[in-house]
Amino acid sequence: GAGELVGGSVLAETIFAWPGLGQATVRAATGADAPLLLGIALATLLIVFCGNLLADIAARLADPRLREMP
Repeated sequence: GAGELVGGSVLAETIFAWPGLGQATVRAATGADAPLLLGIALATLLIVFCGNLLADIAARLADPRLREMP
């Protein structure tokens, strides 16, 4: 899901030296920058949560059998 995609970006950016959120996360973790690390974690959490929520809503709209489930 979305969690693996976001988590995989950290690995891909580190291996290929691409600038991005993954590289900022590694830099914050190795440099003991707690506020930046917490901000990145919170932003990632919100993105993954919203993505999963939208996927659940889309699945319920697309599949009538899921509408009957609580």
